[in-house]
Amino acid sequence: MVAMNAVIDENAFAGGKFVTKSRRNTPGFCDTKFSVGVGNGTDALWFALLAKDVGPGDEVITVP
Repeated sequence: MVAMNAVIDENAFAGGKFVTKSRRNTPGFCDTKFSVGVGNGTDALWFALLAKDVGPGDEVITVP
């Protein structure tokens, strides 16, 4: 909650030091080499599907 309040107080919702810090910390937290920030949940799902080689003709079932 403290981090979110800092983002709100500084009106820093895109880019900047908070995104940089998150990108540096996320790989260690997720036990991976790299991370990328995306603009929304749809982009996050799209990147995840690309990473798993899901493409045209594959079936993806989601909730409404």
